[in-house]
Amino acid sequence: MLSRSDYVITSRFAIRPDSSGKMRVLVHDLTTTSRAEKGCILYHFSESVEKPGIFFLYMIWRDEAAYQRYAASPFVRAFTSTLAQGMLAEPTVTEIWHSLG
Repeated sequence: MLSRSDYVITSRFAIRPDSSGKMRVLVHDLTTTSRAEKGCILYHFSESVEKPGIFFLYMIWRDEAAYQRYAASPFVRAFTSTLAQGMLAEPTVTEIWHSLG
């Protein structure tokens, strides 16, 4: 059950067609590591059926501090750096939400 202090983040990634396979590998590795992080309640990556190359990340963290620790981790910084090396077809859209209960 979610609480009002839970920290919800969504991100939409548009990946270049020649980088979609690499993204799937990165997502698998990132998901496995992220789910083991302290404070991670839910971590789910999806790829659009209708628009291959569009990836959606839905995360729920116990609180903002848990998310900030995750975001500053070496493996997230490495993921972000790899994406910035020509994999993105357009800028990533990230939004932060709070649970309404």
